Amino acid sequence: FAPGSDDLSAAARERLDALAAKLKDRPALKLEGTGWADPDIDTEGLRQAHVEQLMRRAKAKSTGQDLSEVVVEPSERSTWLKAAYKAADIKKPRNLVGLAQSLPDDQMVALLKASAPVGVEPLKALADERANAVKAYLADKLDAERVRLTASKVASEGQADGKSGGASVQFTLR
Repeated sequence: FAPGSDDLSAAARERLDALAAKLKDRPALKLEGTGWADPDIDTEGLRQAHVEQLMRRAKAKSTGQDLSEVVVEPSERSTWLKAAYKAADIKKPRNLVGLAQSLPDDQMVALLKASAPVGVEPLKALADERANAVKAYLADKLDAERVRLTASKVASEGQADGKSGGASVQFTLR
């Protein structure tokens, strides 16, 4: 998975397709999947996803589109970043008169990223979403009772003992 994301990449789908194909020949085998999130990898991704979500909300509110249909194009990114920053309930630098200062895009992004909810709970939720995405993808390829999810996990920061699943869903055959 990309940092902070629960979207399956094309490469991940290919690997899951190959796994499902091999399991079709062995109906007695079952999969146990554990979703993982890694603070070293995913924290910055969650912060960036937060900023993207704020921009999409600003555009949806302004255009009347449904949030799920909103796409912020690169050419309009600055416009919706400014709108998201203006709407955000965060402490903003003020000018001498007390009005919020106009800031360059990179500074607005930094302030919005700093306001993103990160920590164990959002990381655990991300790990759960990853596991659910994989199970939903495999539901079309394998019988539902053959894929079981276990409790998702968040790696310890700096964990280098090989026990971390990184930004992934790890499987065990049963």
